[in-house]
Amino acid sequence: MKPTWQRLLDSVRERLSSYEAIEQADADSIISVELMIYGSLLMDRTIKIESLWSILAGHNVPILKKNTELPIVYRLRVLLSEYRFENYWIDELANYLHYDKRFRLFDRSEEGTVIQIKPQHMPEREKYYYEVLNKPLIRTEDERSFVGNESFRYTRMVEGIEKEYNGWIPDTLINKRTNILPLFKEKIELSLNIEKDWETIIPEMDKKTGNEKGYRSRAESLNMKSASASKQKIFHYKGNQHVGGGLSAGKSTMMVIETYRIVKQHGGRVGFIEGSVAQVLERVKELRNLGIQAVPIIGKSSRKTHENNTLMSKAKKIKEITDLDKNEFELLSLVSDRCTIKALANDYERNNYFPCNNLKVGSNKLKCPLAHTCGVYKEVSNLIQAEVWVATSASILKSKLPAVVDPFERTVYEAMYDLLDVIFVDEADHVQKQFDEVFITEFPVFGNGNNLFEIEISKFMQKTTGQYRKYASVN
Repeated sequence: MKPTWQRLLDSVRERLSSYEAIEQADADSIISVELMIYGSLLMDRTIKIESLWSILAGHNVPILKKNTELPIVYRLRVLLSEYRFENYWIDELANYLHYDKRFRLFDRSEEGTVIQIKPQHMPEREKYYYEVLNKPLIRTEDERSFVGNESFRYTRMVEGIEKEYNGWIPDTLINKRTNILPLFKEKIELSLNIEKDWETIIPEMDKKTGNEKGYRSRAESLNMKSASASKQKIFHYKGNQHVGGGLSAGKSTMMVIETYRIVKQHGGRVGFIEGSVAQVLERVKELRNLGIQAVPIIGKSSRKTHENNTLMSKAKKIKEITDLDKNEFELLSLVSDRCTIKALANDYERNNYFPCNNLKVGSNKLKCPLAHTCGVYKEVSNLIQAEVWVATSASILKSKLPAVVDPFERTVYEAMYDLLDVIFVDEADHVQKQFDEVFITEFPVFGNGNNLFEIEISKFMQKTTGQYRKYASVN
């Protein structure tokens, strides 16, 4: 969990709000605007104060100068992302400039540039802003404990009304094993000599699957060559490495064989990024058949859809309900959206609300201890023991690991970066396209009465109808 500016500047907030004329909301408004202005001054003292929002918009060019301190820019984008909207920044700035100068560090010149002034109250707060923008951010840990063998409650909105649910957690369901992810894992230095390193690995893999020529026949057509001028024979896992090849050239085979070698021979941890949930499930199935502890990471928002799709794809093979117990349908449980704690509270509505972090015992807000039994987080709770993590590109960018598993509440991307040794991106061009599209907002321009073009045409017609001489170039 990343620290907020409120937590980082808590002492400043407390001191400012202690003055009679300043409420807590006023202190927060003053500090956030001043942090934004102060950070901007460290980069460019000539930028107009009303234009500071553009620094946070995400486009370095042409907004920032060549010698700009980019780490400060990135820090501002993390801590004050709400100011990336022009109208919101203008409103907050106007509100700030209305405060008495006794409490402000900055003012606006007639030309629109920043003027630094010395307030009567807490003039030394500049040094606190400097520390927040320059010192490394320390991850904060969710230190709340878990609910025990006791009663609990939580509330959620039902048809616009807040409703309370109550339940009891039996001792037999509580996991005695700790499944909490650590902050960091030391990385292993790895390399591949394809002429030697696979000699014993491939026969071992074929023995695991019961197919004597399975991976051997697939590897025979695989020919890896270095694209560098040195034509090196050793492939080093360092930084970003690209493995290119045509259709059925053996790229996926290479990734699976290498995953097996890294896990079994070196004790490494490997990640896979796939383009879809279906590909994630197939990859997990293949790796588990090799005796590898592979765990899928699938976001919680569309699990019901994935569950239905998986059932439909297996419909012809399911004759009766007991067929679902067969190993062939094991992966069906990986897309379940069933929540154990909701079942214990007799909350049977299937929706995207999961009260994992919102359980109350008395006046204390605690965490759910049943992730290992939960349809949504059962697999995620096994990440600490997993040898391979398999995630979709969407979950990499959008999903956070729950506090019941990761007390630092990192995104899947951050957790992979901290805890894995190698990450393979299958069909990288497709995944890159998905990454790009996440940050592109699309909306229809014309073709419907509610679209931008039609709305503007309608406004224009209403404004000009019957007033042609006024708006036309008529002498």
